[in-house]
Amino acid sequence: MSHSPYTWTREHLHDVLTSRFLHNNEYVEAFSLIDRADFVREEDKNHAYDDKKLPIGFGQHIPKPSVVAQLIEALSPKKGGYYLLIGGGSGYTASILGTIVGEEGKVLVLERVLFIVDQLRENIAQYPNLDSIVSIQFKDGKDGFVEHAPYDGILSVIGYPDIPEILIEQLKIGGTLILPDTDYTLQIITRETKDELVRDTMYTELFDKVQSGVE
Repeated sequence: MSHSPYTWTREHLHDVLTSRFLHNNEYVEAFSLIDRADFVREEDKNHAYDDKKLPIGFGQHIPKPSVVAQLIEALSPKKGGYYLLIGGGSGYTASILGTIVGEEGKVLVLERVLFIVDQLRENIAQYPNLDSIVSIQFKDGKDGFVEHAPYDGILSVIGYPDIPEILIEQLKIGGTLILPDTDYTLQIITRETKDELVRDTMYTELFDKVQSGVE
């Protein structure tokens, strides 16, 4: 793969992520094992390591690598944990999360566009060790997946205008919900007890908006 002077290399991206965004060694290792070039369209391969979001079809995008790092750090996933990912995208975030939780963990991915589901499965299949860890469901995931709750954490890569109470109810005690809104803000909600929530926010990029139904 050739690079123009205006594109980043994989090594440069790794250096930027580890020096500015990632603070956990297990997360650093996961990002080093998962190659973003495996999750972008052929015509975007030369920009796979640039810190910018790229289109994947159907109005969806793969987030910036720095934003994926921000999401992972905010979620604070643990090895052996059980996590719900709303919005599968290209599979990049799911693969990093699956690598972090390891063989004893589970990542349940909800995606509403069938074409994206097929693409997800094909992309993640490049990492056979994730086959038993990452489970992909063709489903409208805006309300989570109550039947498979509770989760150690819920991460959405889709922007919500409001925070659905139904997602908070699917968290285990101590679990965290990471939810972008539609105005550059990341909502971070931890369920300290059954009825007590701790809320925080941070600035992030603008995410694709949540939609209903499947297609």
